[in-house]
Amino acid sequence: QRLQPQNYGRFVGIDIADAAIAAARLGADAKTTYEVADMDTYQPDGLFDCIILNEVIYYSKNPVRTLGRLAQSLKPHGLLLVAINHYKHSDDLWQRIGEAFEVLDQTTVSTRKGTCVCKVLH
Repeated sequence: QRLQPQNYGRFVGIDIADAAIAAARLGADAKTTYEVADMDTYQPDGLFDCIILNEVIYYSKNPVRTLGRLAQSLKPHGLLLVAINHYKHSDDLWQRIGEAFEVLDQTTVSTRKGTCVCKVLH
């Protein structure tokens, strides 16, 4: 609902949940598509400037391998944007990700509901 099509050339959203994709498809247009897919096996069609994993990478069976495979679908100088809500194993996960990728930037957001760390990776 917050996407502004004038700001991008192509957007592909994936989720493993049929219901989530069905709801998202109501807002699809010529530049915006949604697919039911598992991030651990999904192979993007084409190359992207940015791939965003928002509060999902901790569901991956092998997060670092999944990020590495998805990074192969980035254009030269493309970026991964990963957001992880803080939980008891998030520091360990960030350490493993940091050993495999260069962290270009990061921010931490805290609210009454919790803390989320977002990092830009290359």
